Formats: sequence, structure tokens, C-alpha cells
Amino acid sequence: MAFGEATAERVESINQTVPSTVEWKGYQLINASVADTVGWLSRVVTEKGYQRLSFASAHTFYLAEHDPYYATALRRISGLLTDRSGVAAINRNTDYRTLVHLNARQIIPRLFDSLSSGTKIFLIGASPAQAQHLASNIGEAWPHLCLVGNEIGDFEAWEAANLVNTINASHADIVIAGMDTPRQEQWMDRHAATINAPLVLGVGGLFEFMASHAFGGTLCTADRHANGSWRFHLKGPALIRS
Repeated sequence: MAFGEATAERVESINQTVPSTVEWKGYQLINASVADTVGWLSRVVTEKGYQRLSFASAHTFYLAEHDPYYATALRRISGLLTDRSGVAAINRNTDYRTLVHLNARQIIPRLFDSLSSGTKIFLIGASPAQAQHLASNIGEAWPHLCLVGNEIGDFEAWEAANLVNTINASHADIVIAGMDTPRQEQWMDRHAATINAPLVLGVGGLFEFMASHAFGGTLCTADRHANGSWRFHLKGPALIRS
């Protein structure tokens, strides 16, 4: 389904379950507990909703103050999940003392735990050094998920259409972009509307963390007996489950 086709129908039920939000300088800030936020994101995926979200830090807002296009791109995103530094920056300028801080390290592993078997994940923006470790760690910790794309590095304008076509051909349920700011949100602003996946998330530097950490203990509840092997695409460095 292309963006714009039956969008109102697929978004209507999800919009009724959107967590509490706070508007600040035109930005929509998600203001819900970790559990409520994860539950909402999971419903967006399973009920085929439509959300384009990004995690924001104090650095995000600093860049936006000095880059009008970046600020506009942030305001056009469905919502921002603001980490502790971002909340502190906002609180220095407002009385939003109850604003919840949410970061990708909290949300993404718990979201992966909550997703049903066979949910398709597409990753974009990992460095060549990160990609294989990232895929291996995800495959080991969450073998019930299907990694259908792991595209490496920066993307020039001429590559964007091909990348969107690749994402849509994969039938991904979630697209996770791990790029530097402001490039990440600018890429989302230009291209996320043409992506068919219900959920597109900008996670900044999370890939570096996930590539260097194994996930275990009580955090991951996935079945660890499934096959977690990976192979390289013949035509590129993307990693796909065998």
C-alpha cells in the first residue's frame, strides 16, 4: 500500500491509542511511560497504522535552532521521543517538569520483545564495521523477528529511490534508521512518506550500541532455539536471514 492509499482508514484506530503528547515549539513530544510507548508502537505495527518517529536529544534541539529546514523536518515527523538530555534542555526553558524521558536503548529492545513472530525489520545507516555484529546480535536475541534488510552507510540523492523501492519490495513492517543528525530526520522528511511500512523510526547512534552489546537476562524473552544464522547479499553488504 503506497502512502495516501486508504491512509485515513488504517490510521484512524491507531490515532485513538496515541500516548499522551506535549507540544513544544511546534514539536510533538511523546509523553508516556516506557511500557505505554512500547505497547503503542507494537499496535502501530500489528494493526498496520502509520507513524514516523525519531528519538531526540539536547543536540537535536540545538541543531534545529540553527537550521530552519531541520527544524521543519522535525515538526513534520509524527512525534519525537525525547531522551534525558533533551528533557533537561526543554525544562530549562519551560515548566514541563513531568515530561517523560524516553531513549532508544530503553524502547527498541522492549519493542522487539513485544513483536509477533515473523515481524519484518529493515535497518538502514549502519557502518560497515557495525553491520555484521548488529545483525548477529539481533538474530541471537530476537530470532522470532525477520531481518529483511540491513543497508550500510550514507545514501546520496540518486540512491534514495532505489533504497525506497528495496524497502517496499521487502514488505518490511518496521524501518529503523540509524544515521547522524540532522541527516537522519532530513532523510525521513524526504522519503518516509513513500515507504509502505507502518512504522519508521529514527534511532541515531543506537546501532553502535546494539552492535557491541549482546542482549540477554530478563530483557529478551524471545525463543533462543530458532536459527539465527545470517548471510551476505551477493550484490552488496546487506545482511539477510538465511
